[in-house]
Amino acid sequence: MLGWLGLSLAPSPAAASHCEPHPLSSCVPSNQQWLAAGPSRFATIPRAEVLDTGRLSLALAGIYQQDPLVLEAPSPDSEGRSVPLVEHIIDTQALFAAGLGSGFEFTSVLRLVTHQEGSGIGAVRSRSHSGPSLASSAIRDPLFGIGYTLLASLPPGRPYALKLRSDFSLPLGDPESFASEPGAVLAPALTFQWQAGRFNASADLGLRLRPSVTLADVRYGDQLSAAVGTSVEVVRETLFVAAEATALPGLESPPATPDGAHARWIPAEWALSVSLYWSKIYSLLVSAGGGLPLSSRTFGGDPSAHDTGHFVGLGAPQLRSLLVLRVTSPSE
Repeated sequence: MLGWLGLSLAPSPAAASHCEPHPLSSCVPSNQQWLAAGPSRFATIPRAEVLDTGRLSLALAGIYQQDPLVLEAPSPDSEGRSVPLVEHIIDTQALFAAGLGSGFEFTSVLRLVTHQEGSGIGAVRSRSHSGPSLASSAIRDPLFGIGYTLLASLPPGRPYALKLRSDFSLPLGDPESFASEPGAVLAPALTFQWQAGRFNASADLGLRLRPSVTLADVRYGDQLSAAVGTSVEVVRETLFVAAEATALPGLESPPATPDGAHARWIPAEWALSVSLYWSKIYSLLVSAGGGLPLSSRTFGGDPSAHDTGHFVGLGAPQLRSLLVLRVTSPSE
């Protein structure tokens, strides 16, 4: 990455705008974790069952991230220089879900960067730092989704459930503030859950299909999305504790770099969550976690040579905390 950035920092007539081809694209969202839009014991894994016909759920989420996008740039220091494109960021999101009947559910998420700090893409696009600075606030791409229950749990006979869903992201956010995708995103997925008394195990597997862009030695494009989690009901119908892990390994080939670096880009995170239901209508979820060191980089033609070790992948923050306050209409 250091040699690659050394060439990219050379003065250029003009920096690329929006999501035009550029080796240092800003169309890589600083928040790549998609929250569960409907009621869930997890921060990101949705329930495998849809809301009943006519039921509605509305939630407001506040999210803090530390160092979600950091690059290594050339420096007299042999270890390089860290460039925090986005260092601190606070997001606000409005989450909505509605039961449509016949096993279908509609979801939507409106997202806003309330405040962020960092050097922005201008810090690495030119030595004079004449590129665009990072805006303190920005609008992110909205998300819309549809879900269908393939198998509904029928306790005690069927303790498991399976849901087919697809989310769709529209590129309406600010592309210069790491708040927009390079284009529309289609994200089909399957969600599975298994219930045994007070214990719940859930998994989610899908794809995120989008146009690709390059940021340093990472090709941001199509991804596999995977998540697993388990939760326990500590206090009956009132208090739940959950643990989850998510990974978004890239499916695109990494770009060629002058120093022969080969990046294995796997942004991944872990999280612990506590959910409090003080009525059948109101609930609160508090979650905290951070990045998992699953990404790696090698130099030279031999993938096993000069391995730099594993590190937290670009797009996964060192620290993430969130709070979700939810209102859900009761069942009839």
